[in-house]
Amino acid sequence: MRFITSKCTEVATGALNAAGVGAGVVWPSEYIQYGYYVDPSQAVAGNLIYYNNGGNGYDHIAVYIGDGQAVHGNYDGQTVVADAYLSTAGSPQFIQIAQ
Repeated sequence: MRFITSKCTEVATGALNAAGVGAGVVWPSEYIQYGYYVDPSQAVAGNLIYYNNGGNGYDHIAVYIGDGQAVHGNYDGQTVVADAYLSTAGSPQFIQIAQ
């Protein structure tokens, strides 16, 4: 999969659309509408990861790809594969997509 943009919400929406889920770009906290939260121990590749940064206004959404890694948009201005557990983004909440 190739992403053209580096905004986290557009990366998440692109992944959902590629998986056949008709999704629009929304605020990171609104991606829960496409599924439900699961315990991190049940996380699987394809889950979205929502970070609310403790309510400090720096919400982020990423796509989990397994083995503790995720695709993050707007990570230092780029789309990258990096750790799913970001020290600067708060506790991750994994979203299982319901199709």
